[in-house]
Amino acid sequence: AILRLFADQAAIAIENARMHAAALQRGAELEALLASTDSVMSGLDLPTILERILGEATRISGEPHVKVLLLDKATNALQVGALEGSGMPPASSLPAGASLSGLVAQSGEPLFIADARNDPRNLWRERDRELGIVTYLGLPIKRGDEVLGVLTFNTTVPKTYSPAELAYLTAFANHAAIAIDNARLFQAEHERHRQLEALHLVATEIVQE
Repeated sequence: AILRLFADQAAIAIENARMHAAALQRGAELEALLASTDSVMSGLDLPTILERILGEATRISGEPHVKVLLLDKATNALQVGALEGSGMPPASSLPAGASLSGLVAQSGEPLFIADARNDPRNLWRERDRELGIVTYLGLPIKRGDEVLGVLTFNTTVPKTYSPAELAYLTAFANHAAIAIDNARLFQAEHERHRQLEALHLVATEIVQE
């Protein structure tokens, strides 16, 4: 009876320690996510935003191969916005629905592949083998139902993602979508303002003549 009581108390202590460690981990992840979000959102220039998204995604994931792909609505194809490592050539274009990231862009849903090197849907599997890439994780960058791009992570060792890790990285992808959308709106407004200034200048020259 004494040993059973001791075992029960030990089980409670272990569970409390586990919950405390989990709480600390969640707190650290939230702090990192907030810091990365602040960095990504503190700008309006799209190229700068994309590089910040890449840098923060690499930092919070700890993965060696990360890509930010943007969906061009005119061609319905993914273009490389920024990348670190990765088997995908920087100047390549990927139609929505083709290869792994194209499937993510088409479906708007996350996709995890445990063996990307040998998946027949992966157009870059030979380059992935050369780089030692093992897994693929693609997360849609989207606002509402609109897909703006795809954020991808590749590992060089076998890996699985827990639901908590997926939720964490998905939250970052959602913040990235807001930053990209804001940058595009700013660009459009800047271009509209530039055109109005040009028209005003032409009108002024006509009046003076």
